[in-house]
Amino acid sequence: MHSWCDPVADEAARTDVAVLMLAMVFTCCWGVVQLAVLGQPTRSVRLGTLFLAAGLGFYGCGVLAVALEYAVTRVWAGATGQPLNHVVEVASYTVDPFVEEAVKVLPLLILAYGLRGRLQRAFLEDEYTGPQEEPIAVSFVENLPYPNEPAAGVVELLGPRLRAQLIRQRGALYPKM
Repeated sequence: MHSWCDPVADEAARTDVAVLMLAMVFTCCWGVVQLAVLGQPTRSVRLGTLFLAAGLGFYGCGVLAVALEYAVTRVWAGATGQPLNHVVEVASYTVDPFVEEAVKVLPLLILAYGLRGRLQRAFLEDEYTGPQEEPIAVSFVENLPYPNEPAAGVVELLGPRLRAQLIRQRGALYPKM
């Protein structure tokens, strides 16, 4: 008799899976705690932010990876006509590792994309002093879109000094800034 027909063996297998999942979650949390303790003297990120990022990785990226793997195996099995268990077995060492690594990097890419724009704006705001003030006021601020033009929301992203220059140039158009 096969183990999948035996209710006692099936219950033991479920218990083994539950213990394994608990052990995996514990090791992930333990790794985060170790990194937090070892990086304490040099860390510039608060501990709460670190645990929030770890939670996002567990619940956000983990669920996304499982959903993508589920979709890929079902589509692959449907398109090729192969049995699902064979497709899952092959995908476990071909497609799934790639999907998991791509999903792990995805939050970093999103953060880097957003951070790049903020760094560029901060650099421009910092350079808006001294001899660079006039060229930036003439070439950059003067060419920003007006309120009725497409992409007019970009003026909301300006720092305080560039926003003050915009108000000096177009005061009547931006009374609430």
